[in-house]
Amino acid sequence: MSSLRRPWRPLAGLVLLAGQWACGSLTAQEQYISVDSEPRGVLVTSQAGLKQGRTPFFKKTRRQRALSFRYLGAHGPVDVTQSCGYRWIGSPLENGVMGLSGLLVAGPIGGALTWASASAIDLWTGASYACPLSIRLSAATQSTTICERHALRLPQSVSQSGRKVLRDWWQTEMKSLNRCVSVVEEDITDLWIRKLSLEFSRLDRLKARRERVNRFGFESGATHVVDMETNRSETSKALVLKVKVVDLHHLDEVDMPAVSLPDGVVEDDTGGRMLGFFRESLFLIPETFALAAHRRTIERGFDQPDIEVGPFPSIRIMRVSHPDSFAPWDVDLGFEPGVGLDLFQELSAGKKLDASAEFSRLAVHALGRLTFHTPVGAFSAEVGVGGAYFYLPGTAFKDENEFGTESVLRLSYTAFLTDSVLFRAYRERVFVSADVAGGYFAEIEDSGFLVGYYFEGLDEWTRNLF
Repeated sequence: MSSLRRPWRPLAGLVLLAGQWACGSLTAQEQYISVDSEPRGVLVTSQAGLKQGRTPFFKKTRRQRALSFRYLGAHGPVDVTQSCGYRWIGSPLENGVMGLSGLLVAGPIGGALTWASASAIDLWTGASYACPLSIRLSAATQSTTICERHALRLPQSVSQSGRKVLRDWWQTEMKSLNRCVSVVEEDITDLWIRKLSLEFSRLDRLKARRERVNRFGFESGATHVVDMETNRSETSKALVLKVKVVDLHHLDEVDMPAVSLPDGVVEDDTGGRMLGFFRESLFLIPETFALAAHRRTIERGFDQPDIEVGPFPSIRIMRVSHPDSFAPWDVDLGFEPGVGLDLFQELSAGKKLDASAEFSRLAVHALGRLTFHTPVGAFSAEVGVGGAYFYLPGTAFKDENEFGTESVLRLSYTAFLTDSVLFRAYRERVFVSADVAGGYFAEIEDSGFLVGYYFEGLDEWTRNLF
C-alpha cells in the first residue's frame, strides 16, 4: 500500500494528531448512572461537599477512572470510591479508524503508531473507561419523605381530552393511597421514550438497555414509569385498562393495589383505534432539514455523452437514526420518506449547451434503510422508489413540465456534530423513467455532502395535533 509523499507527511501528521485528540474528546461520552440506597431518601454529595442528589436519582457523568461520593452511613459520613473498568473491546475498536488513517498516510508503522497514540489519549482523557450503571448505597435511616415522579405511557386508543383525564385520575388515585407522586409532562415522556426507543412491556428488554433507561430517568426526572395498555375482557368484551408500574432504578415491577378506571376515557370504537394507530405511525414524518452540495452526472440515453452538473446546492428533507436511540455498535432497519429539491441547475458538457438548458426537480421517495451504527458515525444503505416533477424552462426541452417515476440507491456516512447538527457524505444513483424529457435523464448520479438540523420534537408536536 502506497503512502503519502514525504513533503506531505508533516502536515498529515498534524492532521492525524488533531484527529486523535478530537476522537478522544468525542468518544469521552457522558454516562448516565443510577444512584440508589436502602433505605431511600439519603443526601449524596461529592467528597468536596457539593450536592449530587437525594436517592434515588440519575446522574450524568463523563467517563473516568473512578467515581467518588459521600453520604451519611450508620456510623457517620461515608466516602465511596467506585472504580470504573477499562473497555477492552470498545476503546481499541473505536481507535481502529484512526489506525486505518495512519496506515493510509504513512504505511504499517504509521498505522500502528497512530492507533497506539489514539489509545493513549483515550486513557489520558478517561474515554477508555466505563463506570457501573447502577450504584447502591447502604444508609442508616431514611432522612426524608420520598416523593415519586411518574412518567405515564398512555395507550394510543385514548383521545387527547381523555389523556388529560387519565393523568389527573392517576394523581388522584395515588393521593388516595397516601403516596407522594407527581406526573412528568406528557410531551417530555413521549419524546424521550421515542427518542431512546424504549419499550416498557418487557422488563428483560429494559435490563438489556440499562443506560438508555438511566438517560430517560435523567432527562425526564422520572423515578417510575406507569405503562398503561388496553385489553378486551374475555367475559364482558369491554375494554379494560391494564396498569404496570416499573421502578426505573431497580427495573422491576412495583406491586400496586387495584385501581378503578374512570368511565369514558378509553374509546371503544373503530375511530379511536384508528386515531391511535395514526398517532403511532407519525414517526415517519421526516424531522431533519439539510442543505446539500453535490456534483452531479447525468447519464443520458441514446448513447449521448454524459452531462456534468455542479457543484450546485439542493435542499433535503429526510429522517435520520439519531445515535441516542442506539448502542455504540448497533443495527437499525427503517422505512421512511425522503424529499429532495434541486433549483435551476445548469446543464453543461465541456461547454455550455444552451443558454436556457437548465432544470429544477422535486423528488419524493419511499425508502428502505439499513444502518450500521458505530462509535464514529453511522453507515447506511438505502433503496427506494418514488415520483419526481421536472421543471424544464426555455427551449432546450419540448415540454416545460414533466412527471415521472424514479428508483434510487444511496450509500451514506452520517455523524452528529452536536445533538441536533449532523454532517453526511453520500453517493446516490437515481434511475429516471424513460418518459421524462424523452429519456434525456436516464440516470442521475450524485456525490456530495450535506449539513442538516435535526428537530427532535417535530414528530411529537405533530402527534399532538391529533
